[in-house]
Amino acid sequence: MRTLIKHTLACAALAAALAIGWNRTVSVAGSDIVFGSNPSDAVSSPRQYACLRAKQNVQLQGFAHVRMIECKGKHYSFQGYRDGKWWKVKVRARNGKIRRAYPL
Repeated sequence: MRTLIKHTLACAALAAALAIGWNRTVSVAGSDIVFGSNPSDAVSSPRQYACLRAKQNVQLQGFAHVRMIECKGKHYSFQGYRDGKWWKVKVRARNGKIRRAYPL
């Protein structure tokens, strides 16, 4: 009965994480399960999660080939390609909104 409850809870956690698009690692019966849209994007801390979400926001604003430059402090820095040129994009760490973008 306890095994059934563990598996049910693990399935519920998986469904909830997939519904919100969040990557997560769950340990069930001694084995780690990483799930989400891309296992290589699995996060292990709130800062990594915030950096990943900020990168996704930059991509949603039309930047392609987005690369993380720095994810610490009040602003995160990314590099992305848009309108035929490369841009440096600064994102507010607090809310994930683009603060400034300028061509390189």
